[in-house]
Amino acid sequence: MDNIANEENINTEKIINLIKKNLKKEHFRSHNDIIKFLDNKKIPLSQSRISYYLNKYNIHKNKLGYYEDFSANVRESLLKDILLKSNAHIYKPRVYGLNIDSTTKKNDLFFIFIKMDSGHENFLCELLSDYFPNKFSYLAGYGCVQIFINSEKNINVLYKKLNSIKKM
Repeated sequence: MDNIANEENINTEKIINLIKKNLKKEHFRSHNDIIKFLDNKKIPLSQSRISYYLNKYNIHKNKLGYYEDFSANVRESLLKDILLKSNAHIYKPRVYGLNIDSTTKKNDLFFIFIKMDSGHENFLCELLSDYFPNKFSYLAGYGCVQIFINSEKNINVLYKKLNSIKKM
């Protein structure tokens, strides 16, 4: 019973993130599929609680019958629009500063530079904050945005995501 938490003690945000992270991988078709998945993670939830979470966090079935995060679809659509309308050019990630005292890349700061028509910079940063909440900072100026992240992996994920959205 130590590993199993009751529904009142479960961190809702953690559950929603776990479900969203696995929507494409697991291809959930029913509440039961999600319940079984969460049970395997030692997170028991009732069908009614699953239904409540899915509705509250805009996770619904798509045309193929699989659950999908419709908030993410809207966010990606807005990102695509802003990247295309602003003629954005996304430059490859670079190292902003090196930690001279260390031979590791642990303390390096990485950045992406985005050149765009002026007027769209802050809106772009607002949309991107959904992808990396509390894990990045940015500078927005006249026709450009610099996004700083202290993880090479995360900056490359963001770069690939931005380019894939722009190409859609």
